[in-house]
Amino acid sequence: MKINIAESVKKINQKIILQGWVSNLRIHKSVIFIDLRDGTGILQVVFAPLLGEALGRSPTGEAKKILIVGESFIALEFLEIFSLRGFEVHMLARGKYWGGEKKFGEEGSRIMEENFRLHDAIIHRNAEINFIKNDEFYLKNGEHIKTPLWALGAGLTRDFSFLQNIEKNIGLLCDKYLRTSDPDIFAAGDAAEYYDIFLKRRITVGNWTSSFLQGRCAAMNMLSMDGKAQVFKTIPAYTLVNLGTNLTFLGAVGCETADDIFELSDDNRLMRVFLEKGNAIGTVLINRFSDKLTLSKLIENGHGKEELEKIFKPALAGQ
Repeated sequence: MKINIAESVKKINQKIILQGWVSNLRIHKSVIFIDLRDGTGILQVVFAPLLGEALGRSPTGEAKKILIVGESFIALEFLEIFSLRGFEVHMLARGKYWGGEKKFGEEGSRIMEENFRLHDAIIHRNAEINFIKNDEFYLKNGEHIKTPLWALGAGLTRDFSFLQNIEKNIGLLCDKYLRTSDPDIFAAGDAAEYYDIFLKRRITVGNWTSSFLQGRCAAMNMLSMDGKAQVFKTIPAYTLVNLGTNLTFLGAVGCETADDIFELSDDNRLMRVFLEKGNAIGTVLINRFSDKLTLSKLIENGHGKEELEKIFKPALAGQ
């Protein structure tokens, strides 16, 4: 029986299926506590000790092993959780570098992978799963990994079958107000393919921060009594601190239409800016969170390499 969290209080001693997102995870010895949320409320889920024992070592003291499949923020969350609990972590990279050379570049990939190695993570390159037999994973590059556990970050599938008459592509096509082709229906988060006024194109953004901000804007426009809708004008952004490394994505990262790159790196820090027709459209920052606001403004105002060099190269030289 699939229900929402608000209805779960009426289903005591019954088997139910809940769907939502994990807003908090705590581990106390062999017990795992998860705060599960959906649009109706929050529920604390407590996992039994036997499952809790999986997050650590076996009774013999042997390190547990896990294979992480995926190259997204979800995979990084998996890496931190299992690495800090003593796992031998194996990570698959579909190409030469984990996360993709287009997104991080060689220098960014080096910084990320050095941090992985500091935490004993093992990277398998040019690796995709060919087939699985019991607890054995056979990779297309010929490698073979035996592990009882694996964590999969496989993205999502959008189902708009109940909205037959609304224009859609990857998501529901929205204008700059997050309004769909039906003026009474607005969209936000994973569902919205909205017109970004800075990038001058329709985009989809699936992270929590952007979803929250879009939801607030859409709700305000739905409730507007004077007909003055507000434009959604926020550069897509997501920041994650993973095993001590601060990673920030801004705007269109690794975009197919980017035709130039501006990059600065030193030791364990990186700024990689994607440009299109001379204008900055997105950036990856590693351990440079303090530059987030400045770069957001540069993307908003359509600045290019000249402005980037004026602001950041003198600062780098003075360090």
